[in-house]
Amino acid sequence: MTVRKRHRTMGSMARARETARVHPASAVVDRAARVLSWRSFIRAVGPLVVVIGLFWFAHGTGLLTCPYNAATVDYGAAVVAAGFAIVWLGWQ
Repeated sequence: MTVRKRHRTMGSMARARETARVHPASAVVDRAARVLSWRSFIRAVGPLVVVIGLFWFAHGTGLLTCPYNAATVDYGAAVVAAGFAIVWLGWQ
């Protein structure tokens, strides 16, 4: 009799797993929502990176009231380029 009870328990666990499976359409919707949220994040962060890069570039060239620094010009230009790449990726 204990064997039958165990068998029934295993059967109910298998049925529970069957009913807990995710419908394929809902998985597609979840993936689309994740991609949309990721793109929204990239679209918000990209312009911020560009602004930070422009600030560093202006700081390095002396446009702002700071001493001239050639390294900051290079870093600022690189960050601006990275920001434009991020913005481009967000709109692909």
